[in-house]
Amino acid sequence: MLNAAGKAKFRPFTQAREIRGEGAAMADAIANWQRDVSAKYGSQWMLWDKADDKNSNCSPARPGTIGSWFIRCTIEARPCGGGPATAEGVEPPDDRDVGGKECGDYPRPRILEAQQRMNGCDACGRQIKVDGSCGQQTEGCLRRFQSSRFGREKGLEVTGTPNIKTVRALREYCDR
Repeated sequence: MLNAAGKAKFRPFTQAREIRGEGAAMADAIANWQRDVSAKYGSQWMLWDKADDKNSNCSPARPGTIGSWFIRCTIEARPCGGGPATAEGVEPPDDRDVGGKECGDYPRPRILEAQQRMNGCDACGRQIKVDGSCGQQTEGCLRRFQSSRFGREKGLEVTGTPNIKTVRALREYCDR
């Protein structure tokens, strides 16, 4: 069994989703778990969806700063195989994120993280299905985030794809 944790700031209207494990804190915990599993066992073991004996707990935490509240999710699971043989698909370097890719061309863990973060910190203005696949809702929400004021400030291109620059911007947006 491997343990991991993640945290995210929450707004009053996202607290319930975060506590249910449907937001940015859970996405952060899963990404940390996947990174640890990949480093210890290899990337073929890091698929959260295939893990056994999953256990998670998300709850509010106050880290000491007045008025600052976070949701902290802790997870544990037994890694199971079935993923790619290399970590190449998880978070490739920026030079691999070149134009011409469609949303569905990105690795499932990246799409899942983008979906969870968009829901968790209300980056889209509405809830979307978190399933790791790129449908019209996911692409539309990615475009909306990329074309938002925050997205423009970060220099995001409006592609509707979870490229690494967009996912990093989502992480920053959710953690602010």
